[in-house]
Amino acid sequence: MPALADLDADGDLDLLVGEASGTLNLYRNEGTPQQPAFRLVSDAYLDLDVGRRSAPALADLDGDGDLDLFVGAESGGGVFLRNDGTPQAPHFVPDASFAPPLPFFATPVFADLDADGDLDLIVGTASGGLMYFRNER
Repeated sequence: MPALADLDADGDLDLLVGEASGTLNLYRNEGTPQQPAFRLVSDAYLDLDVGRRSAPALADLDGDGDLDLFVGAESGGGVFLRNDGTPQAPHFVPDASFAPPLPFFATPVFADLDADGDLDLIVGTASGGLMYFRNER
């Protein structure tokens, strides 16, 4: 599962890919927004392993101006990693404060579905369904 985001705050999108093995691959965009050129930086980004079929999603979940990481997994559930670094130099640390009950093959996406100014969680499921978690904060 791919996720695009500007992980180094250089103005172009980098690529984070969830692998069937449960790990993450990081590709830095060394090109431009108009002509991306992705280079593999790590095939075991953050040394994170969620078991099988990792599905990353990046969003500023704590409202501090940098991207946080949430990774869904085949076995259900997910891992939330809060960015304690900066937009230019992320430092992801595990944070158990965000652990919604997720189904098998959880594929997360964050968007403000209810137009209230905060990000809600939408999760694709193995059966093709969707789960919606409204952000009440």
